[in-house]
Amino acid sequence: MKKAFILFLFVLFGTCVFSQKQAAVSKKDDTHKIKRSKISIGGTYAYTLLNLNINYLKETQNDANDLRLYFSHGMYRFVINYENVRAVDLKPSWLNVQSRYYDFCLNLLDLSAQPVSMYPIFGITYEKSSAYYTGANYITELLPYKDTDYKRNYWGVTIGGGLEISITKHLKFFGELRVRIMKNDEKIGFNDMVLATGIKLDLFSFNLNHIFRKPNDKYHWF
Repeated sequence: MKKAFILFLFVLFGTCVFSQKQAAVSKKDDTHKIKRSKISIGGTYAYTLLNLNINYLKETQNDANDLRLYFSHGMYRFVINYENVRAVDLKPSWLNVQSRYYDFCLNLLDLSAQPVSMYPIFGITYEKSSAYYTGANYITELLPYKDTDYKRNYWGVTIGGGLEISITKHLKFFGELRVRIMKNDEKIGFNDMVLATGIKLDLFSFNLNHIFRKPNDKYHWF
């Protein structure tokens, strides 16, 4: 099951990259005409598989939610994302596992694809999590934390792909598949995989080229 998910990720990711290259070729003369930048907000419901690289955790699926802030300029979109995973018991070793992620990602947009578009995702991620470690499974590095609350903070990278559908001019529905790769207490590997669906709302746009030259016309509300 997990291997099928990972294979699907790379198929989706490859499709996104191919779509982006095709759009860049076919619309090369049009991309430079887009001058306005956009600020947007969004949120998702997510289904996450935790700790894919730890074999003894068999059933780690759980629900999550996130909030996002977008900055878009042309084909580049930067996303700041906060994700909170619902607390879960991973028996027998881990109880009350609480995970929070902070992601900073780049999306490469297909400006020619409307109302449906695909995009690849690249980024960095920071995890803050805590759990009660029972010590039921022997892990040498964690023996000092047996029967205690264990907290961890890790850095890693995020890769994946998304599909976005326009509902109205400024409201979008999207779905994403993302994988986080981190170095935890044991090794570098897949930390978690996220399947997410959500909505994105464009708030306002502005022209970076004119933001200082025309102070009375900095922002344009939709």
